[in-house]
Amino acid sequence: MYYRGGSLFDDSYPTPTSRKWDPEVVLGIPNCPPYSMTCIGMTKAGRRCRRHIAYHKVNYAVNIIHGLASKPAFEAAKSPELRKAAEILLCWQHDYEISDILFQWRSSLNGWADEHDDTSSSTTDTESNANTWRPKNIPKDEPYIKKEEPEDILYQRLLEYMRREKEIIDHISAMRRHIEEEQRRMDEQRRMDEQRRVDEQRRMDEERRKHEERINEENRRREEERKREEERRKEEERKREEERRKEEQRRKDEEKRRDEERKREEEKRKEEQRRKDEEKRRNEERKREEEAREKAFRERVRLSREKREREARERVEKEAEEWRSSWDRYSRGWNSSTNTALRNIPWPVKSGQLSDVNEANVKMFFAKAPPQSLVSSGEKRFKLLNAENKRWHTDKVLQRFGPDVVYGHARFALSAIAKLMIELRQEAQRNR
Repeated sequence: MYYRGGSLFDDSYPTPTSRKWDPEVVLGIPNCPPYSMTCIGMTKAGRRCRRHIAYHKVNYAVNIIHGLASKPAFEAAKSPELRKAAEILLCWQHDYEISDILFQWRSSLNGWADEHDDTSSSTTDTESNANTWRPKNIPKDEPYIKKEEPEDILYQRLLEYMRREKEIIDHISAMRRHIEEEQRRMDEQRRMDEQRRVDEQRRMDEERRKHEERINEENRRREEERKREEERRKEEERKREEERRKEEQRRKDEEKRRDEERKREEEKRKEEQRRKDEEKRRNEERKREEEAREKAFRERVRLSREKREREARERVEKEAEEWRSSWDRYSRGWNSSTNTALRNIPWPVKSGQLSDVNEANVKMFFAKAPPQSLVSSGEKRFKLLNAENKRWHTDKVLQRFGPDVVYGHARFALSAIAKLMIELRQEAQRNR
């Protein structure tokens, strides 16, 4: 509700009746600037609360206090309106002080009444009314005098009332202390929880640092293995090149030897021609020997050719076996459900190493590694590449290996493989 009453301080709208006591002096309400009255409660530090009360609430409380000020102080102390005004002028944080405020106000009003004899007007009115009313059992010719209640009884009642009120205040204070103690306990528990959280975060940071160190050490070890593998491959290439040079030298020596033999044979034939008659028998023998040597030479050539063909077949079979092993390793890597670390990713290259992942190696892998039963027709090859395309999709890889792997050291290789699988699937779809 909103009221348009006057302010307690500027008195712009005077009360309809004159005040019998001053609220500012008796109740001790501080005189603040108009329209900015704050809460009348006190903080734990003993300072006045600075939280503002709504203007319409202040007007309502002012009207209540003005109405009480028009009554005697002892009547205002007993009025329930006094509690309503105190509740309005207290903020939500100090509403537990309502009993203390009421005790102070009522004590001040009773003290004001005792000091200024505020009960005289009420007593006079009572005596004047005594002449207009008398009990029925008293004759009209006898004067009736109303007996007043002794002052000590009133004082005892007032003390009893104040005692009960103090008990209530003590009970409220005990409850307030209990609430404060509970609040301190909750704050201590919250502080301990925060400390545990900080310790847990520190432990997690330490574990993350150790994990990163292990990853870096694994990367260094893998790089060293790659370098050793590269050196070994270069050494094998050097040995093969040296063997090829030796084989070339042996072939040249063999040709040179054959040329020398042919020259000697030519000289012998000339010599035989000159001595044809004399050495006919020898010529026949030489012919037989030449045929034997030619046969031996052809046999050596045939054996050499068969050796080269056998070595070529063995190389082809070895390469096929290597591709079958690569495909088996690749299939086992995908069939495993636990090895999801970076080092266990089944890379689609012949070596299975991340360092060999490029467009040419991936295309060669899917061209030579799959078994013939999976690519014997265009439809089967399309089904295989379609399944591999789904397997290397970014979402599937992220779901299987996690963001640390997908967005870590292998992110470029995974992205390249995903693009190549799309191209290979489209090519297979066109050729199905």
